[in-house]
Amino acid sequence: MRIALVQPRYPHGKSQVYLPGGLMNLGSRLLHAGLEVDLRDCNLDPLPDHTKYDVIGYSVLGPPYIPGVTAEIRELRARGFTGKVLVGGEGVARLAQSDFDTWFGTGCTRIRNISQDEYKQPVYDLEEALGLEPGTVPSMFETSMVAMLRQLSEERQKLYLTREFCLFLSQGCKFNCDFCIASKNTPETYRSHAALLDELEYVCARLAQWEHPALTCYISNLDAFQNPPKLEERLRRVEEVASRHGVTPNLRALATSRCTVEACRKDRNLPKRLRSYGLSIVAFGADGADKEAWKREHKAHNTLPELQEAFVSMREAGITTEFLMVIGFQSNPAMALIRAFRFPQPPLK
Repeated sequence: MRIALVQPRYPHGKSQVYLPGGLMNLGSRLLHAGLEVDLRDCNLDPLPDHTKYDVIGYSVLGPPYIPGVTAEIRELRARGFTGKVLVGGEGVARLAQSDFDTWFGTGCTRIRNISQDEYKQPVYDLEEALGLEPGTVPSMFETSMVAMLRQLSEERQKLYLTREFCLFLSQGCKFNCDFCIASKNTPETYRSHAALLDELEYVCARLAQWEHPALTCYISNLDAFQNPPKLEERLRRVEEVASRHGVTPNLRALATSRCTVEACRKDRNLPKRLRSYGLSIVAFGADGADKEAWKREHKAHNTLPELQEAFVSMREAGITTEFLMVIGFQSNPAMALIRAFRFPQPPLK
C-alpha cells in the first residue's frame, strides 16, 4: 500500500515553510508498519499525483485549514482519484461526525476522520481505515521521525531544520479551556527517551554538518510546567546532545501561569536551570484580564497576581515572557474587552 501524507498550504496569505512534524512522526510509524510513504508539502509541492497512491492523508492543523483541505480533496476527486482520503490533525480531532460530514460534504466512508490515534480506543481509527491489524502501527510516543527525514532530499531537510520547528516532547493538558482545540482535559504524556534522543542525534548531526549554529525549536507541550521533573530531564538531554555536536539550543514553550507558579514556588532555581538548557521564551495564555470571562471559558486557573508572579520568575532567570491574548468571546460584555486592552495590571516592568 502506498500513501501520500499531505501538509496543506498555509491558509493566511503566502506559503509558510515549517517542518510538518506530526506528519513526519506519522510517516515514520507507517514506514515501520510496512507501508510506502511519501510526504507532500503544499507550501512547496504541487498536489500529489493521484495515479501513484492508494491512500491520501491530510493533516488539519487548525480550523482555518479546513476550507483549503476540502478544496484540495475536491480537486483530487475531479482528477479521478477514487482511493481513500484520510483527514486528521488537531483541527478535526474533536469534531462531531455530523460536523465533519457537513464540512467535507461527503457522508461517505471513502473520506475518514482519523480522530483516534493514541487515546481511548484499543483499535485506532488509523489502523482500521488502512485495514491493518491492531498494534501494527507503533505509538507516536515511541517513534522518531528520522525514518521520514531520511526520505527527504538534503535540500528539503536543510530548509526545514535550519529554521524553527516543533520538537515533540509531550501531548495532553489537564485544563479544559472551552476555546482550545488541542488535547485538553487529558493527562500529559511524554514521548520515550529513546525516540527523542534518536531524533536529536540525527538533527543535531545534520545541523553541525551544515555549520548551522542553533537548534531552534518550539516544544510541543501544551503546558510546559505541568510535570517539571519530566520537562527538565528532556531539556537537559536536548542541551547535552546539541552541545556534543557544537550546536546551541534555542527553545520556546507555552505554559499556564498556575502550573508555572506552583513549580517555581517548590523550586526557585528551576527557571535558571531550564534557561541553562536553552529555554529562552515562555508564552502564557492570558486570554483577557477578566475573572468572569475566564470562568465562562473554563480558564479559572488564571489570576492576575499569578500571571505577574510567573512573569517575575521567568524574568529573573533571563527567560523572555510573552502573554498570548484571545479576547472578544461572544458572551463578553464591553468591560471585559476594556480590561483586556488595559492588561497587564499592575504594570509589568
